[in-house]
Amino acid sequence: MIPQGFGYQPRSTDHHWMLGSIAVLFSAFFHLAILYYFADFNLSKASLAERTRRAFTQEYKPAMRVETLALDPLVAKKVPGERDIPNRGAVEIKTLDSAVSQDPSGAVTAPPPVPREALNVESHPLKKDVEENPFFARQAIYDIHDQRIKDELAAIPIREIPLIERIPKALDIVPQIDFSGKQGNKIPEPPSLTRSDILDSALTRGPLVIPQMDDLSMDMALSRFGAATVKLTPPSLKDPIQPPILLDPPKNLPPDERKIIDTQNKIEKIRETVQYTPLDDTLSASLETYTDADSLFFKISIQPRKDKPIPIIPKDVIWVLDVSASMTEERLGFCRRALVAALETLNPQDRFTVIAFRDSVFQAFPEGWQPVNPDTIKKAATFIDGLRCFGTTDVLASLRTLMALPRDPTRPMIAMIVSDGKPTTGVTESSGIIGAFSRLNKGMVSIYSFGTHRGANAYLLDMLTYCNRGDSTIIKGNRWDIPDGMSAVYLGFRNPVLSDASIIFDATSNSEVYPRRTENLYKDHPIEVFGKCAANEKEVIFQIRGLAGDKGYDSIFRLPLTAATAGTAELKQRWASQKMFMLASMYSRDAAMRDQIISTMQQLSKNYDIQLLYTSDIK
Repeated sequence: MIPQGFGYQPRSTDHHWMLGSIAVLFSAFFHLAILYYFADFNLSKASLAERTRRAFTQEYKPAMRVETLALDPLVAKKVPGERDIPNRGAVEIKTLDSAVSQDPSGAVTAPPPVPREALNVESHPLKKDVEENPFFARQAIYDIHDQRIKDELAAIPIREIPLIERIPKALDIVPQIDFSGKQGNKIPEPPSLTRSDILDSALTRGPLVIPQMDDLSMDMALSRFGAATVKLTPPSLKDPIQPPILLDPPKNLPPDERKIIDTQNKIEKIRETVQYTPLDDTLSASLETYTDADSLFFKISIQPRKDKPIPIIPKDVIWVLDVSASMTEERLGFCRRALVAALETLNPQDRFTVIAFRDSVFQAFPEGWQPVNPDTIKKAATFIDGLRCFGTTDVLASLRTLMALPRDPTRPMIAMIVSDGKPTTGVTESSGIIGAFSRLNKGMVSIYSFGTHRGANAYLLDMLTYCNRGDSTIIKGNRWDIPDGMSAVYLGFRNPVLSDASIIFDATSNSEVYPRRTENLYKDHPIEVFGKCAANEKEVIFQIRGLAGDKGYDSIFRLPLTAATAGTAELKQRWASQKMFMLASMYSRDAAMRDQIISTMQQLSKNYDIQLLYTSDIK
């Protein structure tokens, strides 16, 4: 008998090296896919403890997450004087110290300092000549025309006419302008005043009529224009002229909101009483058109001329930084560095302040506005460097803090908000935040926003800026692109030329133009508006006006549509998108009309083959 184990054994069939190699390759590919798609999935003790705590407390508080890059692209190229920080692998929350959250060196992306002398407008050699010897061709023509009229009227007997009392806040009527004088002594027919396409971007006093939306509520009109809408009809000899319907502010308003309304009234008083000076020789306007069937679409870009000096007006700037836990320390480090660099771009005559917020608001200067000097810049930079991210996010509270700051009516007030736009406490509905702030602000503070990652709340950031004279930018790349992205935003509003700007189109052109409330006019950032009119229109006439300090300036343009630059079908899409933005802003401010607004947006999407905006928020 042969003992067990020493007999004949059949040859094993398990040693198939080819199948083993395939299994190894498949395992490697599978694990690489998991690492790629689940790189942010955290199973650390702190994360599990947070999930357990959240399950019992039903309260969401995102845990801080610390990552380590194998190779930081910002330090791949050595900068002299920068010390090395060794790679110690993943760091748990309990071992986090201040050294881990230090900012990358500012020498990598910080722009070179701009000499203060180059920013001083008062010392510009051409400024004195422009102020002492201004020449306006239009005014010279007016003087000759006025002198001719005086000579013709000299022989006519003088008849005394009783003085007509001026009506405060009377409706603006922009008749067709007869530049050529072809009408001679014939009195032109008054334009139709029942149209609603007269565009006054800052304070529209005409009726608001949107196609397929004829009965908008008064609340919507108040939130959009700050005054009740009235139907404009040609006056009759039997009917006395009535002033526009304006609602007085409630008597029980909080003191801060009362101050806001008082400031808005001061700005409105300046706009109505100031004598506007022409700026025809310092502004340029370009026109691009596209014709589709019986409609003509156009884009107008307005900007200061490069060959003409134009003074830069002082501004007040508020830098607002979100320091809640959702920002994450990795992104916040780049935001801090970019914000410190932004302080160096302020002009000498500017004023500024810095605000940080999470579930509460923190101010670098509780006393208010600060002048631009080395001491205030250093103090603000110290405040920014000490900010760390944790806690929840109350966006509306930070916006109310902006409104509590006093505004000088002679200075544009600009706020730049750096956030992911995800409120987690207080008012968390985006529409509620947009509506509450926009009704209170009415374009008094220009809001610019910067979304810190591609998953930011686009609906909140876009509508908050669209309704308040600003623009929004959401980063598409990685977090080390934050400094360059923020720089493009604040350099765009660095040099304001006209504040509280408005654009008024001639009523006879019957143009439907968007946006209705434009940004202020900046030296390096043009104003763009998109319009639609009948294909047989020959020209478009409009006026741009605004304030520079306590003075008013305007410019009138008459652009022939037949001589415009030929555009593409993209103009049609851009116009429809701008109208879609306008409807989305109305949705956020008027809950009673939302069903009707959504219906109009769906019809617009179908007619112009464009996507509906913010479908997760507008529904």
